[in-house]
Amino acid sequence: MLPIKSMNWPIFTIIISLLVSCRENSYTRYTEGLKQNIGASELTINEVKDTILIDIYYSTPPSMGYDFKSSSTALMFMDTAKSLIKEKSIHHVNVYIHANKEVTEYKYPLADLTIYKSGMDVTTLFIQNLLHGQAEQNARYVDLDKISLEELFNLNEVNEQMQSNLKINLVSYDGFSLHNSEPNVVEYRGNFQGEEETIPFVFHYDKNLKRIFYFGINE
Repeated sequence: MLPIKSMNWPIFTIIISLLVSCRENSYTRYTEGLKQNIGASELTINEVKDTILIDIYYSTPPSMGYDFKSSSTALMFMDTAKSLIKEKSIHHVNVYIHANKEVTEYKYPLADLTIYKSGMDVTTLFIQNLLHGQAEQNARYVDLDKISLEELFNLNEVNEQMQSNLKINLVSYDGFSLHNSEPNVVEYRGNFQGEEETIPFVFHYDKNLKRIFYFGINE
């Protein structure tokens, strides 16, 4: 093995530079997509130990709540970077929103994000049944003590009116929000998007029961 003093320093420097570049570029492919999806002015992704740090910058603060922006960012990253998260043994995703010369921090353990993603998947199935005129099939996804079967049937009529007026071509999610007063409740918000109009919707989901107990349209 050659002593350090005999090493070819230019080549050594290039090797180090490449290694650093590879490390920095691990998350580059996710940055632009996340930035566009949440309408940020700038976005960076870094890694510290077992934690991903996502910094979001807004020149003009978003009208939507920061909790929804941060949660949607964390979920999108978890969903698109699955293989990298597993490879690097990531256990936390921290999101920092920079706006109005202030920084708001949100910390998400990966295990909790998985639970919140499962809840969103349930609401997605609910919406699919609703838009296919089969809202009664959502009985398996709701707390029937809070949402009756009759109310589910009535949603079919609401769907017909909405589809007729709106001509839905896309369903999107804003993200989720947590409430300190009800730690078992997750609130999901999104939108039915038509050609000329957008109608918001909201779900309240009990993460312990794994059931939806409230659904509202145009709230």
